[in-house]
Amino acid sequence: MTIFCSHCHRPLQAEMSCLPRRGKEVPRANKPFRSTKSASKARRDQINVELQALRSLLPISAREKERLSYLHTMALVCLQLRGAQLFPPGTHSTTAPHMSLALCGALFHTL
Repeated sequence: MTIFCSHCHRPLQAEMSCLPRRGKEVPRANKPFRSTKSASKARRDQINVELQALRSLLPISAREKERLSYLHTMALVCLQLRGAQLFPPGTHSTTAPHMSLALCGALFHTL
């Protein structure tokens, strides 16, 4: 004689139950497989858009911007941000913009 669980209606051996004992989780129904391919592509597309926007703000030529990888773009953006913290806009230092461009140029030529 086959005994079925009153909870999940699966066949059981002897007088067992599939209900969890103290401290164990309740068995859950399997979720249907859902592809994350479109979500991953959407994330990548959004990252690419943001990187293009950041790249467009860099004070270098368009030809040099085209050669930048994502990693180099982020490095230059970080450099610009650090430079903006060291030489905030509105300070009367005349060397700040030239130093920032020189640092970007020096970093770019090491690539």
